[in-house]
Amino acid sequence: MTRLSSLMSASSILAGKKRTLPSPVVVYTSSSSFVVPENVKIINYLILAGGGGASSGGGGAGGFRQGSGFPVTPLATYTVAVGGGGSTASQGSNSGLFIASSGLGSIWSTGGGRGGINSLTLTAGGNGGSGGGGALSGFDGSSNKPGGSGNAGGYNPSEGNNGGFGNQYPAQGGGGSGGGGGAGGTGQDAIAGGTPTSGGGNGGLGVFSSFSGSNTGYAGGGGGGYGSPATVNGLGGGGNPVYGGANAGLSGAATKGGGGGGDFGSPPYTSGASGGSGIVMIQFT
Repeated sequence: MTRLSSLMSASSILAGKKRTLPSPVVVYTSSSSFVVPENVKIINYLILAGGGGASSGGGGAGGFRQGSGFPVTPLATYTVAVGGGGSTASQGSNSGLFIASSGLGSIWSTGGGRGGINSLTLTAGGNGGSGGGGALSGFDGSSNKPGGSGNAGGYNPSEGNNGGFGNQYPAQGGGGSGGGGGAGGTGQDAIAGGTPTSGGGNGGLGVFSSFSGSNTGYAGGGGGGYGSPATVNGLGGGGNPVYGGANAGLSGAATKGGGGGGDFGSPPYTSGASGGSGIVMIQFT
């Protein structure tokens, strides 16, 4: 846990009137707890879950939620859960906070969906805060594989977006997997094989927030992988690092909740990079 000094808790005199400045933003990069001050009944918050781990498809970004006016209980102890990024082909963990003694008074965001796996049953991307990208298919002889659905928590505003479609591995080679969804946009569908530009779809865009005091990007989707032993190899999908999303084969950035990048190695394309961890920020009002 760290405290940001850019927002100071103080009182000031302005034009002869007393004005209370906002309290500091408290940032949690690992699970912890806090006690609500006696005179505080609401908080502002930013809650970002861990990004999904990739396989063939890119991992989806962790669910992103930011808001104000969330009611809390004075003097109660709250547990803060900071979600870790998913390992290969695993969903990211949820982030949230709740009253430690009862589990009540909670608010959560959902871990990012796993990337689709090249198998007979798990080729579609996993659902999550943002959905994972669909796998490069062909092992089961079927066509394009869908990305997972975003906003698994059913929140309004939405916490994320869907992953992109993977396409079927073609005879001419070079097919790709879908990009994972991001908080700011859906993952890109893979580009059909057989051309120099074929390959994995880019991860979905994330979002910017200045909640911490500086404008920072969060929750970008991971890029989809591509098939390598082919006449035309194709390209791995990109995940915009500004938002913590990873390019194919790379891990999502820590504390940014980005999706992991899809595998672009040799068959059976079952590896993939991990998602980035989440973060929780609160401000007493």
